[in-house]
Amino acid sequence: MTPTDEVDRGYMYLDHRLSTDANCGGEKLAKPSKLLGSIYKSQESGTIPLYEFFIDAPGTDHAYSVNIDEYDGKNGYQLASSGNPIGYVYPAK
Repeated sequence: MTPTDEVDRGYMYLDHRLSTDANCGGEKLAKPSKLLGSIYKSQESGTIPLYEFFIDAPGTDHAYSVNIDEYDGKNGYQLASSGNPIGYVYPAK
């Protein structure tokens, strides 16, 4: 794994984030950051919840799953957003 183009964070940063906010909640983004795709902020017909998990330390990893139990409590991950989905996506086919 190689680090992304560094911005001034003061530590090595290898994480990738998903967000419904183009500014990623004010987090400093790696350059160049790009739009990966789209997720819905509210549930639409045929979509399922997408959950975010994180390890609580600077520069560490985030993970995402449509299964609320996939990462929570495993390998240091905890469920983000008070257990609420960060958005809604169409399931993979």
